[in-house]
Amino acid sequence: MVSAGIHLIRESNAQARDVVTRRHAGSMAKQKTRSNQSASTFSASERHRVTASSLVAIVMGSKSDWETMRAASDTLKDFGIRHESHVMSAHRTPKLAAEFAGAAESRGIEVIIAAAGGAAHLAGIIAAHTTLPVLGVPMKSDALNGLDSLLSTVQMPAGIPVGTLAIGKPGATNAALFAIAILANKRVELKQKLKDFRAAQEKKIRETKLD
Repeated sequence: MVSAGIHLIRESNAQARDVVTRRHAGSMAKQKTRSNQSASTFSASERHRVTASSLVAIVMGSKSDWETMRAASDTLKDFGIRHESHVMSAHRTPKLAAEFAGAAESRGIEVIIAAAGGAAHLAGIIAAHTTLPVLGVPMKSDALNGLDSLLSTVQMPAGIPVGTLAIGKPGATNAALFAIAILANKRVELKQKLKDFRAAQEKKIRETKLD
């Protein structure tokens, strides 16, 4: 009887370990699935332009902002900076914006450029969820010609900074150049490219002749 009892106990323990093992495997599978889903949230699609190991992320409130923000992307391309572009809304997709900002640093992003119009302060929402530098580009609006966008971006409360650039395409271009300057602090070759760019601008102005 004792032998039978010991056998039953061993069998029970083995069953328990088997249950624990299956539960652990199931839990790990679920975690892996969630991880894959999170990673795929920002994969390439019609409204997401993604480059592997991007250093700069450009985010904007709507697809219509791309006409302006393309200037930032083109400037980054000219300097050979790996970057990605996304559409997300601070108000219509707040969870997406928060998740993106929270995961950006772990994906290798070093600077985020955020653009939005009106009171849709995307840059502020992004900055609230990351310690990465966030550069805001106010979009020109029909109602107040971009003044509303500028004020909603530049008037951040103390503690959560957003580097605010000019309204529209000049701001988009300068945001890219600002991001490049930040990256250049750790990259000698990039710093030289930036110096060459400045020198070319000066040369062009010095050589300008009026008719």
